[in-house]
Amino acid sequence: MGSRGSLRTPQRRTAVYRVMRTLRANAGEIPIALQWAADLTAYVNKNYPLSVQFGAEFGSNNIQWHWEIDSLDRLQQLNLKLLKDREYWAFMQKAKGLFVEGTMKDTILSIAD
Repeated sequence: MGSRGSLRTPQRRTAVYRVMRTLRANAGEIPIALQWAADLTAYVNKNYPLSVQFGAEFGSNNIQWHWEIDSLDRLQQLNLKLLKDREYWAFMQKAKGLFVEGTMKDTILSIAD
């Protein structure tokens, strides 16, 4: 009887989630909204253990942020910290009028191995 080699159980990595937030900028505010997005992204990356990226969607006024996180519990902890972060909320105040009301959409993807 020939040997087929060992059957190994595949190693599972820690669950990873990709979080995406999308907002639609008001047509006349796109350059300012993009600068605001860059400033906010830099602030979050400097002050939190994340690697957030942002970009503008082609053919629309949408700006999208995305990052990965290893658990939904950590995402909840992050949200709780952001709720208490006064400087973060100062950024939110500066965004008034830059984005179309009601267009924020959050998506959380479970990344498959």
